[in-house]
Amino acid sequence: MAHHKGVYHAKGLQDSAEDHRRVADLTRQAPNLTLNVPNALPSQFEVKAFAYVGILIQLLILITSALITYYWKLQSQGTTMAKYGYPCFFLGNWFCLKNLPRKVLI
Repeated sequence: MAHHKGVYHAKGLQDSAEDHRRVADLTRQAPNLTLNVPNALPSQFEVKAFAYVGILIQLLILITSALITYYWKLQSQGTTMAKYGYPCFFLGNWFCLKNLPRKVLI
């Protein structure tokens, strides 16, 4: 076996322009290390479980921030929170949650 730019070639095979192009393409790409590690890809159950845990945490954050802004009226640097702050915060988080891949959650 002869080594050529990170790819092993069997002796006796002729190098073609197509082979050289493929080798050049491979050397410019990032290595895919997850394919080299056994059991590196999570199961579908793990993906769904972490997605649901993340959504639960986000919902708890949204509820807590609403309580802080409107119910408990906690102060930040000596003044109460601005009333427009929570709707902006809510919309930003909603768009993040909304854009989760549907395949993960189904």
